[in-house]
Amino acid sequence: QQEAAKRQQQQQQQQRKAAAVAGDQGLPPALLSLMSISEQSARRDALKQQMALAAQHLLAEPDKHVGPGLRLLLGCATDSDGYVVRLALLSCVAVFKDLLPGYRIRTATQDEQEMRVSKEVAALRDFEQSLLKGYQAFLKTLLAAATAKPSGSSSSSSSVLATARVAVRCMGQLLVARPGFNYSSDLLQALVPLMVHPDSQIQQTTCDTIKQLLLEDLQGTTSLEAVQLVADLVRKRKCSVPPLVVSSLLVARFEQVTPTAQGGEGIGGKGSKKAIGKKARKAKSKSDVDRDFDEAQAAPDAAQLAILQSQMLEALFEIFFRVLKHCSTATASHTSTPLQSNSNPTAPAANGFHDSSSSSSSGEGMVQPWSAARVH
Repeated sequence: QQEAAKRQQQQQQQQRKAAAVAGDQGLPPALLSLMSISEQSARRDALKQQMALAAQHLLAEPDKHVGPGLRLLLGCATDSDGYVVRLALLSCVAVFKDLLPGYRIRTATQDEQEMRVSKEVAALRDFEQSLLKGYQAFLKTLLAAATAKPSGSSSSSSSVLATARVAVRCMGQLLVARPGFNYSSDLLQALVPLMVHPDSQIQQTTCDTIKQLLLEDLQGTTSLEAVQLVADLVRKRKCSVPPLVVSSLLVARFEQVTPTAQGGEGIGGKGSKKAIGKKARKAKSKSDVDRDFDEAQAAPDAAQLAILQSQMLEALFEIFFRVLKHCSTATASHTSTPLQSNSNPTAPAANGFHDSSSSSSSGEGMVQPWSAARVH
């Protein structure tokens, strides 16, 4: 009974602390009163109803409720109760997947802000900036939850791990749903290192996200960055990655790759580098409006897609050649070790063969270079 009373007192202190933090964030007073409820089940039910109501208002009239609705959901996502946090994260993902446009939101320049525009344009700008600000805050919350380290009791550690799994799944869903939206590069840089996470579920979720991204990304820019980040991961870890990391890239398809020609245009040739540089200078000379219009097109430019897929193929070759070189080096080192250590004068060495029955009977075999146990 004393331990139960102590746990209840600690929980009440955490709830009061969460309510104070929520008050600093400017949440509605009604939500603050709900966060101070002492009984756990009643508190969860009340917060669940508030989150459902806020999500409903956001989806019905996003231009009116984007500010207070997102603040309420984000406030619940920082609650002390892991169950409430996970519900808030999933609710935010459902809302953002419906509200986020298919184009990148561009911040208006100083000259554009000083221009006189209609009420509709001004309202659209305010809505997009509020949406982008809330989306950025949500991504920071997801990253903090995904990288949180368990501490304390076993129940607290399991709750932190469950929240991290939900956060990784939410980041993957946002990346796949809107690969060309703002902060997609930040999502990739947060997700790719998690492909070698010690937790198998987080590892599987992240690899499935990269696989689905390669299948559904029509523009190709985000897919190229994902493959290049995986190549950097394999290089930095010296091929000490699970097989799932490399096999998740096998779904990549290449339809517009520039043919390879020695010294000419194509992958690795001088012409390809000149073409890529010319294309980059041409894209740089475009205005912001033209770039936004090109990104909003459903069908990507064929020439640009050929360049992107050629660069992606180069990154894939780098990964597979690096892995093959590592495998051959590891195999050679393990096969040469018994020959060098054989100093028994009675061993049959006339025909040049080495009897490996003793090593096989002792259970020592070739170590696989991609063993999952080597992932730290």
